[in-house]
Amino acid sequence: MNKKGTHSEITYGRDSELTSLYHALRRQHPEKRNEEIFRMMCVHPTSRFWITYRHALEMMRQLAKGTVPAGIRLLRLKMYQEIQRRAVRLEGEGMDYYTALRKVIQSPAPEFYLTPLSCKEITYRALRRERGVRKMVRNS
Repeated sequence: MNKKGTHSEITYGRDSELTSLYHALRRQHPEKRNEEIFRMMCVHPTSRFWITYRHALEMMRQLAKGTVPAGIRLLRLKMYQEIQRRAVRLEGEGMDYYTALRKVIQSPAPEFYLTPLSCKEITYRALRRERGVRKMVRNS
């Protein structure tokens, strides 16, 4: 059984939220092409920062040292900086930094911090997985 906040739980939650958003935007904008839908999805607010606590903690340590991992994508860096900004603000209000970090990553995020291509790939993979599960249930 997965512990709350594990990588697989985070991935499943993000994928589920992306597919729900995809279906909702498809219903709201049937005239739009999928490329436009995926662009809209990328900048859409999301229920949380889709990152594990352990990974967030490691990235915050690196940012505090002033180091950025080689090859990090700009959107990821933007997400880490937003998490750090919020955690430091909560720490300034008297909250323990580690508690603040947990609270921040579980709070709503302004966007998914994904490119349209990543949104497309993740969404299609999740939709195929959903269809496969439905097909297995139907055949059993």
